[in-house]
Amino acid sequence: MGLWALGLKRTNLIVAAPFILGFLIASPKLTSFGMFIDGVLYATIARNMAEGLGGFWSPHYTSVIYPTFFEHPPLGVWLLSIFFRVFGDSRYVESFYSLFTWFSVFFLMSKIWQRFHWYGGRWFPALLLLSAPITCWIITYNELEGPLQITAMLSILFIIESMLVESTFARALYAAASGAMIVVGFLIKGPFGFYPIVAPLFIYFTCRNTPLFRLFQVYFWQVVVCLVAVFALYSYPDSNYFFRQYFHIQIELSLTGKREVNNPHFMILLKIMGDALVMFLVVALISFTTTRKIKGEKSGPFLFFLLMALATSLPLVISPKNMSWYLMLSMPFYALALASYYRTPLLLLEERIQKKWRKQTNGILLLCFLTGVGVCIANDSKPRRSKDYYKSFVEEPLVGIESEMATVCPGALYKNWSLVANLMRDYKISLTDKPGMKFLIVEEGRGCDVPVNCSIVREPANRKFDIFECEN
Repeated sequence: MGLWALGLKRTNLIVAAPFILGFLIASPKLTSFGMFIDGVLYATIARNMAEGLGGFWSPHYTSVIYPTFFEHPPLGVWLLSIFFRVFGDSRYVESFYSLFTWFSVFFLMSKIWQRFHWYGGRWFPALLLLSAPITCWIITYNELEGPLQITAMLSILFIIESMLVESTFARALYAAASGAMIVVGFLIKGPFGFYPIVAPLFIYFTCRNTPLFRLFQVYFWQVVVCLVAVFALYSYPDSNYFFRQYFHIQIELSLTGKREVNNPHFMILLKIMGDALVMFLVVALISFTTTRKIKGEKSGPFLFFLLMALATSLPLVISPKNMSWYLMLSMPFYALALASYYRTPLLLLEERIQKKWRKQTNGILLLCFLTGVGVCIANDSKPRRSKDYYKSFVEEPLVGIESEMATVCPGALYKNWSLVANLMRDYKISLTDKPGMKFLIVEEGRGCDVPVNCSIVREPANRKFDIFECEN
């Protein structure tokens, strides 16, 4: 015990604070049942892909809804399908995969911070990001913004290296790698993956020690890689067909307001300002506590991070379709900008922790980790969302019913997105409003008459949904 305590005293866990606190925040959601509908949808397609139901350029959701999923490029769900191949078909996979992606973003934020020769306080930008309400919401909900942000952060890290390195050969490699990451980001979430393309320009104007010719070199290799990728995607028939469908369904209809309208135009900026304000209040409080004043200092990296944040925020006003989680494209840069502006008080805080509160901080963080583990165990398989579905189909699982088509009553149920996603996720059951299927799912209290040739699969138990097997 004495040696363990001595090791804890000498170890500084503060650099792990974002990961430990992120785990604690995520713990009620990691093992409990229920996820935001989009996350269930992506997990379902990825699981299907892992089991050979649908291919890379033909992702499959259900036999009725999105038999080929053209809503997003396929790389994001393909990456998740690798985790299903490795760890099997479990609801834990998508939750922990989502947490893993955001922990990767936290790590890359610290590496970008360090690339400007700032080694102190590298833990704080990620911790600041964690204070934003949208981060706490998205961290386990398996949105595509997680893997997209990894590729964007890698691209920007390579761009910084290419703009600051002296070797021409190394510059070309880093610039080509950043271009490759932009292509990967595009294959995950379409045009959203392009935003790192502005990073070399912003570095040139904010970090004045970079020659203009170096900027041209970086852009040359980025553009070459992107053009080669575009040519390859255009030349390959499967990818060509996929992206023609994708650009019509997702891009054209979204920009013209002919499909989902959420947080239209400037409303999304109000949401961004709200989350950024929370982060500002956190860092301003720390600044006042450590220095008795709220005053920061401008620097080249601060201006770079701020420009990147604005570059990922302002273009969102173009589209009338703006989901709240689109904020996560810009939030890491707002966090980096605020942390760099108030870097001096943050370094003072870190120094005080190392000199006076190291043991207490380590103890608190260790307690947070153990609490997170306990919460995961206590909430294992408990319903958190989709409680009617849980009581109807999970509390007493269906046995021997899988990969079937089921008629629903009332017919509108086949577009009950939560029911569709969860039944496909758990049992590969596709829903349709067409009669005559082997199975019938009925919502109680909706005046549905069950045909005489259908018998209930399980005894009634006060469920919202009942399932019947019908003889033809």
